Amino acid sequence: MAEFWSAMRAARRSRALSDVSYYFADLLTRLNPAACEPVILAGALAAERALSGEIRVELSRFSGQAVFGDEVDLLSPLAEDWHRMLDDSPLVGDGTQKTILVKTQGSLYLHRYFDLERRLARLLVDRSIRPMQDVKRVPSLTTLHAVFGDDENTQSQREAARIVFDHRIAIISGGPGTGKTATVRRILPLMWSHTSVLPERTLLCAPTGKAAARLRETLVDHAGDDTESFRAFPANAVTIHRLLGWQPGGAFRYGAHRRLPCDLVIIDEASMVDLALMVRLFEALPDDARVILLGDRDQLASVEAGAVLGDMCRAADSGIWAGGMAPLSHNWRFGSDSPIAHLARVICSGDATGVSKTLAEQNEGSVSFLDVADDERFNFYLNERLYPFFESLMDASGAGAPVEEQFSRLGEVMVICAHRHGPQSVQAVNAYMVERLRRRSKQSSFSAFIF
Repeated sequence: MAEFWSAMRAARRSRALSDVSYYFADLLTRLNPAACEPVILAGALAAERALSGEIRVELSRFSGQAVFGDEVDLLSPLAEDWHRMLDDSPLVGDGTQKTILVKTQGSLYLHRYFDLERRLARLLVDRSIRPMQDVKRVPSLTTLHAVFGDDENTQSQREAARIVFDHRIAIISGGPGTGKTATVRRILPLMWSHTSVLPERTLLCAPTGKAAARLRETLVDHAGDDTESFRAFPANAVTIHRLLGWQPGGAFRYGAHRRLPCDLVIIDEASMVDLALMVRLFEALPDDARVILLGDRDQLASVEAGAVLGDMCRAADSGIWAGGMAPLSHNWRFGSDSPIAHLARVICSGDATGVSKTLAEQNEGSVSFLDVADDERFNFYLNERLYPFFESLMDASGAGAPVEEQFSRLGEVMVICAHRHGPQSVQAVNAYMVERLRRRSKQSSFSAFIF
């Protein structure tokens, strides 16, 4: 066991294992001093994957290999042996009793996430199988053509309207520029006139304040010819936490004990909603309320554990919820032949060769690829592309430019890193830029993070 913990400490020092996962492994040992190393290792792995957004560990993916990198001497057993050790451990259960770890169908969960997944599955099933009794009449094809247009590019939007009417829970999925909120803006007047859904009992929410504000702007401020239809619509888009009435201490005003007063809830940027928050939201909905989720199934998942939207989209392929997702593919923001559109297609299809080929061919215009294999070249591009932007912000600040103007400019440059720590990570880029700006301004009072 001493060698095992020495290897665990090495994994922690190399940041292959987080502090949280390390101390969770320590907790398992204290709960059951007789626990064998593979069980403790599996628990640490489950905790680590949860921090990365995955609620379960498929043990077969990690069996018989170095779990936390080749440089750390932590080898997992073969799958059959690993399963047997976990089945024999009092730390692990099958979900029918309260144990800190749960193993089912070849996967290992932290109990909290197993419970949340089971609760959400039940909430979705119960809502999906309830009879639809609020439809007065189904919009005719003529009506849909009048609302959306009758050309080929709007076919998926007309289909989305049909799916929303046919399903108590519906997903409208599509990438940026495919018109998700614009589609809902046209669906809402149909819902209000063809079902018992009332405008004043239609709620808008999103995981972040920025997304909520954008949803409100798109649905109401740009209502256009539908302005009259939206007159009775409160149109107060809020964060999910505010909608549920979050209170200091973690309590919520609305939940299973007190339902939200609504007929329909629209959730924008649903891919950013984690498992725990999605459970809270669905528990707070009246039994007959409809739900429309807007998001991109191929977008990065939520920061917290649980890629809920992606799993729901896959579930819509079959079973009781079959056909509950409406994919939007036509992009109204840029043409289908544009470099960005082509790059998005090959990335979403998992075509690594196609991605490399596209990046090699598109070195100018809307898409360009810069090889930053070594730190020297990486820092060169930071100085050339990123530093001048922040330098100009500093100059504008010194000249007394309005704060609102400076804040709005922050969206002109976005930096996304593959890792939080290590070379070319979020931490490394911030540290480099902060030091450059500190030297230029000769000030020591700088935040550790710019982005």
